[in-house]
Amino acid sequence: MNILITGSNGFLGQYLSQFLAEKGDSVLAHTRKAQTFDHPNIHNINFDLNDNLANIDLNQVEVIIHCAGRAHVMHETAASPLEAYRQTNVQGTLNLAQKAVQSGVKRFIYLSSIKVNGEQTTTQAFHPNDDVRTDDPYGLSKYEAEQALLDLSQRTGLEVVIIRPVLIYGPNV
Repeated sequence: MNILITGSNGFLGQYLSQFLAEKGDSVLAHTRKAQTFDHPNIHNINFDLNDNLANIDLNQVEVIIHCAGRAHVMHETAASPLEAYRQTNVQGTLNLAQKAVQSGVKRFIYLSSIKVNGEQTTTQAFHPNDDVRTDDPYGLSKYEAEQALLDLSQRTGLEVVIIRPVLIYGPNV
């Protein structure tokens, strides 16, 4: 399968790219700056999600796994953190999804965040049908991106899968 993974130099993206390449899939590894990868099934493509993606060729891509985004800003410098999160996590995601539609991509898998559901539970685990309880700009931007993707899916038929993982950690995080 031909898969585009955004954020391929990030913590999750690098492991996912390697795993899928070793399974035999052809991985188009997105980064913002040119990078080399040590597997013959991984090929780099570099672009910024907020740029015009007209010159990006995704015609051979069957699935996009969208891991890239603005997260974990420890020392915020943006005048409006919410707008900074929205620029990448909502508008950048929508730019890529619209390009996916134009290119005939079949499935768009979006790595959202459990923060859409809130910071904690008190009596039971989070459930997919829970009310949205975003407590910060990051969680709100991820939820807004989910809504934009679902709207695009409804209008175009692009299959959208939304995953809300908890914080992912491990070696070399």
